[in-house]
Amino acid sequence: LWGPPGSGKTTLARLLSAASSKEFASLSAVSAGVKDIREVAERARQELGQRGKGTVLFIDEVHRFNRGQQDALLPHVEEGLLTFVGATTENPFFEVNGPLLSRASLFRTWPLTPEQLVDVLRRGLEKLSAESEQSVTAEAGALEEIAAISRGDARSALNMLELAFSLASVSPPQDGGATHNEAAQAGHAEVGAEPPEPLEGNGEELRSTVGPSLGSYLRLAHVENTQLDRVYPYTKDEHYDLASALIKSIRGSDPNAAVYWLARMLGSGADARFVARRLVILASEDIGVADSASLGVAVAAAQAVDLVGLPEASLNLAHAVIHLSNAPKSNSAAAALWRAQSSLSSGEIPRVPSHLRDSHYKGAKQLGHGVGYVYPHDRPAEAASQSYLPEELSSEEFYRPGGQDRLPKGHDGGRGRQDNEYG
Repeated sequence: LWGPPGSGKTTLARLLSAASSKEFASLSAVSAGVKDIREVAERARQELGQRGKGTVLFIDEVHRFNRGQQDALLPHVEEGLLTFVGATTENPFFEVNGPLLSRASLFRTWPLTPEQLVDVLRRGLEKLSAESEQSVTAEAGALEEIAAISRGDARSALNMLELAFSLASVSPPQDGGATHNEAAQAGHAEVGAEPPEPLEGNGEELRSTVGPSLGSYLRLAHVENTQLDRVYPYTKDEHYDLASALIKSIRGSDPNAAVYWLARMLGSGADARFVARRLVILASEDIGVADSASLGVAVAAAQAVDLVGLPEASLNLAHAVIHLSNAPKSNSAAAALWRAQSSLSSGEIPRVPSHLRDSHYKGAKQLGHGVGYVYPHDRPAEAASQSYLPEELSSEEFYRPGGQDRLPKGHDGGRGRQDNEYG
């Protein structure tokens, strides 16, 4: 079971436990180890032998298990002694051993929608009211606000509801409560009478004043008092997805989207130096000779990150991201390198031609090194016809100028053609 926090992974495991006729064992990878797995396996073997019952083993946060601990599970899963159910917030293709993953079915859970969260919160409010023997009605928009803040995390939403419920029970806001009609329109929990006049006093006094027979109102003010700094999800999987979105947006010349993904990464706690390194790479890979100045902009942003640091360096990164997004694009430099690298693995490696070899040391001329080499500054016309590749590769074309490559006027790109002023 793979999904973000509060998306129901542990709940699904508990439902499985209730529905299954097998024994159910649970471990947390945060605190368990190989010894605990062996103990569960031993008990499972006894259950199977004595009562003929299999065992389901649920491991929460399974990505916390190292490779050795995961390997300890494998023989018991292969044998069929344990039915393994794991829950993780991390991409299992990164964190779970291949052999174990290949023997499992992958089910992905997703963040709850705001509508689903409001439904969960309504039932939670009813449960809290019943347990406390106090009718608490939610003001219109209060539960929706909790759902919005929780970003699909049901656990976070219920925790916030519980705190807001406590505040509403003992400390009604001084501006009064929701009206009967507002509460009815909200459709949340039981609708009580009109709210009482604002009360004064400390928490203990209010507890004695607002008794079980008196309804309370959960207001937006209570919700606001429960808010902490918003934390954006940032698993390893999310890290690479956001980085990919940033790079692809810049490559696609969309500065609007690129700045958004940059803000997402920095807001989630991404290392600014990682972002800067990616921009330096992109400047040569996706822009290259179409705008060689872009590399300088990217390098300057990377230096600014080290010199200034966050949060101020986020301005330098935004500057670079917008410049790189708006720059003309060409991957001809990267493609040329990839073609040259590919040729190295496709056959024999030719020797450096004699006229290109180093001839500066004593005896080099006797070996024929540098003989026939034309110094381009002395005889430019003859240098143009001089071969710089081994004879075996003379017909290869590694660098192929792109439509936006900025080449010197008259430069042939190494292919004997005349290009215009900008290639």
